[in-house]
Amino acid sequence: MNTIYKIIETKLKSYTYIVFSLSYMNPIDQKEEIEEDLKKRGVKGKIIFDLLLSHGNNPDRFYEASFDGEKIDEDSLKAAKSISKTIKRLSTSFYREQNQYLEGSILSTVQKFLVKRGRLI
Repeated sequence: MNTIYKIIETKLKSYTYIVFSLSYMNPIDQKEEIEEDLKKRGVKGKIIFDLLLSHGNNPDRFYEASFDGEKIDEDSLKAAKSISKTIKRLSTSFYREQNQYLEGSILSTVQKFLVKRGRLI
């Protein structure tokens, strides 16, 4: 099992899947593995990366990209400008339920506490 990222289907029109960071390491560094995982799932469309554990809660936390069924379009990979509360809630729920990964992150003690309590950050 991969320990740097986890891919979850969103059922949203804006982004079909979220790729979550699971440690301080940036999962985008494993682009080829992510592409293979997305390909196996039959994904096509926009995906979003939540890099909370590797980037922290800052403007570079969320990245978006297009996936054509084979490859991530590198020209489309960019910081997401506006993130809906729905995406933030999905992320908060994921990290709250998977809080064992918080310790291997760059988050502060206060941020870890808020995530464990299910607070949007």
